[in-house]
Amino acid sequence: MVHGLASHLGGGLTITSRPGQGTTVDLWLPISAVAVETDNKGPSTITSHQALGTALLVDDEDLVRLSTADMLMDLGYEVVEAASAEEALRLVEEGLAPDLVVSDHLMPGMSGVDLARSLRAHRPDLPALIISGYAEIDGIAPGFPRLTKPFQAGERAASLAALSPAEAK
Repeated sequence: MVHGLASHLGGGLTITSRPGQGTTVDLWLPISAVAVETDNKGPSTITSHQALGTALLVDDEDLVRLSTADMLMDLGYEVVEAASAEEALRLVEEGLAPDLVVSDHLMPGMSGVDLARSLRAHRPDLPALIISGYAEIDGIAPGFPRLTKPFQAGERAASLAALSPAEAK
């Protein structure tokens, strides 16, 4: 994933390892050609009347789930996390009614697409975004919007905004 992210950003990654001597990882990222804008207003806060609803976030990788949850919260969602599709189904069976599902595709057990199909069997209008690290597989999530890892916050925001009006609340 780090190599993919570095390549996506126009950088590079090398790993050199020698038994008994250790491992060196060199990561190169380009300097931005755009100046960073500073905002003296401080961090924005989202009040309850601005909330977009509840997002059910499903990913088996803790760090990916944590960073994705932060991005969803920044967009105005209350986030409920699950480490597997089975855990997500249990949460819904226990009464969770998400406004949106964001799920990794490949996970141990049930896939993200299978989870979304199962949830849509009971709620056909439930918006679902499938996240996959495999850009080259076109048919990975037929019928579902898909976002390819690695992605940036703006790409996820655009993907969520692009959910069809029939799917979005």
